[in-house]
Amino acid sequence: MKKMYLLISLVLWSTSTYAQEVTTIAARVLDAETNKPIEFVNVGFLEKEIGTVSNEFGNFSLSWESSQVKEPQYLELSSLGYETKKIPLTRLHEFSSYQDIIYLAPTQYNLAEVVIKNEKRAFEKLGTSAYANDKVGYWMNSTGLGGEIATKISVQKKNTRLHDLTFNISENKADSLLVRVKVYDYHRGGPGKNLVTQNIYHVISKKKGKETIPLKKYNIIAHEDVIVSLELVAVYGDTVYFEVSSSPYGGTSYTREQSMGGWRSYRGVGLGFGMLSSYPSKAQGKRVVYRQKPNILDIYWDASLPMQHRNTAEELKLLDKYLKHLQNVTVRTITFSKGRTIEKVFNIKNGRSKSLKNYLENTYYHGASDFADVLKENPLQADAAFVFSNGETILTPLQANIALPVFAVNSKNSANHSALQNVSYLSGGHYINISQVSLKNAFSYMTQEIEDAYVYKKQALDKSGFVHGVVYNENGTPLQGASVKIKNTFTEVETGPNGSYAINALQDDVLVINAFGMYQKDTLVGALKKLHIPLKTNRELLDEVFLATNTTSDKIA
Repeated sequence: MKKMYLLISLVLWSTSTYAQEVTTIAARVLDAETNKPIEFVNVGFLEKEIGTVSNEFGNFSLSWESSQVKEPQYLELSSLGYETKKIPLTRLHEFSSYQDIIYLAPTQYNLAEVVIKNEKRAFEKLGTSAYANDKVGYWMNSTGLGGEIATKISVQKKNTRLHDLTFNISENKADSLLVRVKVYDYHRGGPGKNLVTQNIYHVISKKKGKETIPLKKYNIIAHEDVIVSLELVAVYGDTVYFEVSSSPYGGTSYTREQSMGGWRSYRGVGLGFGMLSSYPSKAQGKRVVYRQKPNILDIYWDASLPMQHRNTAEELKLLDKYLKHLQNVTVRTITFSKGRTIEKVFNIKNGRSKSLKNYLENTYYHGASDFADVLKENPLQADAAFVFSNGETILTPLQANIALPVFAVNSKNSANHSALQNVSYLSGGHYINISQVSLKNAFSYMTQEIEDAYVYKKQALDKSGFVHGVVYNENGTPLQGASVKIKNTFTEVETGPNGSYAINALQDDVLVINAFGMYQKDTLVGALKKLHIPLKTNRELLDEVFLATNTTSDKIA
């Protein structure tokens, strides 16, 4: 079976096809009190996929393109036991060699939170002990240190202590790797706070087979679901290729490409991580965890023509029940369709929402569905968002760019269920398909932390009616965010993360393809519907400038 990989390429920075300048810095990280080097410090720009880890001598170097980082961005340095350091972009020219020093101030953790009482405990295996090799998490490059591969582990009992972590190595071509184990709480659909209070390092030299990392002495206590991560911090040898088997039972995985980078989620693909745990043997009842009531709520209401025949009555009945539960809340409504959004704010008092319901009930439906302006801004600092839609569009797909729980509500049988579920699940909300569930259960999903056990399969695109393919550069790398437009029309789409596109074009139409840093290309649509499109790099834009000095004086941050 062909393997499907979780993308964790760990490339510090590639030879960008549209680079204008490249900045390179270097420094040594020392303890501000002992003046000793601090090893394996996470260094990088938050959420920018530009990062690394200091070595055992506290040294690090880092490069980035000028277009990737703009003011007021900060370089962050983070390590357990130390205060996080932020250095403004304007000061980074001061650091050009390992003689330039950055000090981190030690801090103390409150260890009282991890004290284990002398009580009788029962043992339980969490995660999975079965493995599948058709899907794997992997590292394949040594320059992107700080990258992580992680998976969600369900924890059902309070005061669960983690004793060890076990996983299967399907292939390891490195001499050995040094990894760091991190355990995050599960927060809004992804990794939250790191529950580990001291660094957990483990050397992997095995080429294949089961690997176990002892955790008991670190007194890691979890009360709810956690995300367990392996972080690459050092590579010994010249070759790096490391694969971890997946779980045959699905799940959710996460990858962070580099130190300080953003997380990517993969629903339906869990890594084969197993954990031995223990919990107090005294009987524990099933816990009901209630969601925090929002004070400000955003409601996105799909006003496109295809939504005209929705089950408005059921949707508004559910909304009315929820607003009565909240009692007092500020609601910003956003009705949307292609090229049109209308905002209005309602102040709900004592659960009375008649004016809001009347407003939505009298929605004017017009145009195509387009999610270009949905879940992109949060001007009122809402605590949660609802999206009433069936999720179907041939334009901008549904994706959240703001951090808050999203509840997608749909009343139509014909819907893009996977897109609605993904945007809800990954944000920490819940997909509410009221064409399939009762209002009672739907209300529970809105007010309680309930696992969404059903996984909708991603809808297959009807490629018989669309021209489709992949846009890539001359090296074969897929280009995300490239524009594919039918010439002399308003029909336009963007390529996805894997460079793929699908557009409703006919034979003899001309597709105009644009991507930043690449030459524009016009392509004639022929009889075949599959059309892969290569773009050439505009090398006139390439102007790499390395900022470095020959000074030997020490710089202190």
